[in-house]
Amino acid sequence: MSLRVLNVSNNAISNIIDEFCSWRELSFFRIANNRISELKDLSKVTCGYGYEPQSYLRHLDLSGNPLHTISPSAFSSLSELETLDLGDTGRLAALADGTFSALGRLRHLRLAGNRLARVSSGLLAPLRALESLQLQRNALAHLPADALRAQTRLRVLNLDSNLLEALPPHLFARLHSLQHLSARDNRLAALPSLRLCAGPLRTALFTGNAIAAADEAAVRALWRPGFELGDLRGNPLTSQAWQWARNASDVTVTIEESPPLCSVSSSLWTIRLKVGYGFIRTCV
Repeated sequence: MSLRVLNVSNNAISNIIDEFCSWRELSFFRIANNRISELKDLSKVTCGYGYEPQSYLRHLDLSGNPLHTISPSAFSSLSELETLDLGDTGRLAALADGTFSALGRLRHLRLAGNRLARVSSGLLAPLRALESLQLQRNALAHLPADALRAQTRLRVLNLDSNLLEALPPHLFARLHSLQHLSARDNRLAALPSLRLCAGPLRTALFTGNAIAAADEAAVRALWRPGFELGDLRGNPLTSQAWQWARNASDVTVTIEESPPLCSVSSSLWTIRLKVGYGFIRTCV
């Protein structure tokens, strides 16, 4: 019987190629929390010596290793991969364009807990099937407007705990499937505009930023069928941030100490705001 699932996490493995080779039928490989610091071509592990470069691997978990270098050809033989976890290395600071060029079927990518300072315009371009992207707890200060141009199937985007001061509106232009956006604990100075995002957005979380104003256009861009929660707690918002709503016939703003669930006429949008924090709910 061929080995399909292999979990060797929490050991002292330092060289994945020397320790494992010719696991041709492997579908699930978890080698998290070991001592791997450098990742080269994995074809010898998943395809074996003397075989055509074909792999059946669907899920690969390398999280918790002290990775600092990943070769651009590391995943070149893993065309069937659907889930890849490269999180929690604490050291990985850069990924070259082409690193994910063979991963056209990848659905879930986790890069959380690294030291990534940038995501280039071309890094994620091959990942057209991507559904969830986790970039939280890195050192990202900027995202190119076209960084997510190929992610039309992306449903979940997590950018928490970075150094982002702004999110360009065109970043969301091709995210036709986006449901959950989280950019908590960054340095955002204004509520990001999602007017170009055509996705069925349900939650938008911006707690712990530096947002002092709630631009009317940016707020209205959140309202769409199915939207449930926009969270602005932990921002320096004041009631003056909502002055535009005083003359808006379709918006009700209520300043409350402890916002309850909204319950108003279906013809109104309701914004409930805790002074100095922020909490938005909609009723449709």
